[in-house]
Amino acid sequence: MPQYTFICDDCQAQFDIVCYMSDYDATIKSLKCQKCNSKNVYRDYKSDKISGGIVKQTLGSLAEKNSDKMSAEQKAKLNYEHNKYKFEEGNELPAGMTRLKRNVQNKYLPVKETSTKKKRKLRKKRRK
Repeated sequence: MPQYTFICDDCQAQFDIVCYMSDYDATIKSLKCQKCNSKNVYRDYKSDKISGGIVKQTLGSLAEKNSDKMSAEQKAKLNYEHNKYKFEEGNELPAGMTRLKRNVQNKYLPVKETSTKKKRKLRKKRRK
């Protein structure tokens, strides 16, 4: 909740009020100096302690937040769905062209086996 600082014009006393932003206008109408009860007060913007409140969100931060909730298999499936056009028949590039190689780790493409399945297969091979 924001803390607003006011100064009295009559006695030069400085005081703070704490209120919601939505209640600010109603609070200001009935505001009096806490020392001399004068209505002749003005706001000292330099001393205000307003923090928090609005959090800027970008599309990237929202995507990152949602991907943190997903399992590795869900991420792999999503990544595969996003990039499957590259592997489908009829979506080949014209002769002489190649796809741009990015320095991005495609550790989730394509979905084949989870690490637990691989471990099980290795154990079976070792037993034989």
